[in-house]
Amino acid sequence: MNRKLYGIFLFFLLAMLVHLNLQAITPNAYLEKGSFTVYKSTDHIYYPYKYNLTNIYINVVEQVFQNGSILLNSTDIDCSSIQHIGLRIFTIGNSSYCIGMRYISPTLLGQNISGLTFEDIKDGYYIYASSNSIQDVNVLGIYYFMPNGVAYKIVFNQTSSGALVSSTCVTLVSTNIGNSSASIPSYSYQLKTPTDVNFVNTIVTTQERIDEYIIGTAIIAIIIIFIFRKGN
Repeated sequence: MNRKLYGIFLFFLLAMLVHLNLQAITPNAYLEKGSFTVYKSTDHIYYPYKYNLTNIYINVVEQVFQNGSILLNSTDIDCSSIQHIGLRIFTIGNSSYCIGMRYISPTLLGQNISGLTFEDIKDGYYIYASSNSIQDVNVLGIYYFMPNGVAYKIVFNQTSSGALVSSTCVTLVSTNIGNSSASIPSYSYQLKTPTDVNFVNTIVTTQERIDEYIIGTAIIAIIIIFIFRKGN
């Protein structure tokens, strides 16, 4: 076998082994298909007018992929509207840290996470803080995570020029993470836009095809090598 063909063989073989090893060492996601969190959010607006808003957030893991990412189905129900309008979106998240689920893997609790800074452990809760600023508007968030990685409560305070503009409190209603007997409460609402289930199928199909292409290409390369070797 000449050096060029031997190099091609090693390249594709290494690519296949790396791909398989990455799948093998990917830690088992604590978030599983069907894992959910339900939160109630209460907003107190102080400026320019005083009023309150109430929302329900339902987050369900629709799919867990081999690379550790997840497909998250999130429904935001506006309880302040007369018809209780709901908006549903699909997003891709991480199984070990998913802000949409308000979740941090227990193995990462106590560490700084992208966008969140670990502050302290108080009364059994892991306290994290976030801070975002746009010009003179500042939003400070305080997260209280339980030992199972689920946030029990989140408080956001928005200020502008030093004055409090709004205060939001997000509290956990239900989750089956660490409690398999829990269920999603029933809410009556009207979806603002219909959900296209084909989007889910497209993502799953794409993930499967990526795996097939990588492994298939490596196998084809090996066959070509043996053909050339036999010819020589």
